[in-house]
Amino acid sequence: MKSKTIYLLIICASFMVTTIESTMCSNNPIVYKNLKVPSTIDLVKVGFGRGFLPDKYIEINGVVLERTIKFDVFLMGDGELFNTANIPFAFSSYHYTAPPGPRIELNNMTKLNDITNLRQWGRAERYRLPFKEGQPFILELVAAPHNTIIIYANDRRFATFSREDLSNISQLYIRGLHTIKINSLILCTKILPTTTPAKPPFLCPEPIGLYNLVRV
Repeated sequence: MKSKTIYLLIICASFMVTTIESTMCSNNPIVYKNLKVPSTIDLVKVGFGRGFLPDKYIEINGVVLERTIKFDVFLMGDGELFNTANIPFAFSSYHYTAPPGPRIELNNMTKLNDITNLRQWGRAERYRLPFKEGQPFILELVAAPHNTIIIYANDRRFATFSREDLSNISQLYIRGLHTIKINSLILCTKILPTTTPAKPPFLCPEPIGLYNLVRV
């Protein structure tokens, strides 16, 4: 039997939440008002450029309607959806309870995934639903280095997805007929750095200190 001593562990009752409360672009953002769904947007043609590269930013602001079943946000390459286009990033929000069966794992959850060159879905990453039916929502996608997408849901950091090459992203696809209403879609090619944080620095006023912990 082995034991290992951990000299100090700090547990805090509160936790830091990273948010993007107000994003400014270095140039005029591309803005769509009252976007109809489903919609496919040619990102190259509208001036967003090819690739979802560092400092690029997408914001979807809308409302999840009552009795929503499911909605999707895909970042895709050239080609036709589910036929010739790769989908390096797929955000799918499931708002229903399936009967017992093979799809019961989709009950009330959010799934991140991708479709590779073999036209097959990759390994799904599942999370709790960040949005509620009948309420407004904000979904933000921030491009980070190393083919990484940072996802924010309602001003809270939700997940990080890093799997496929994002340099050939050329299309944005949103679907959710009768499930979501898109009030605005903002495409930003470069986020300006800010000199002050959106929220005060993280402070743990009442930390709980555990010393000399022993793992048996």
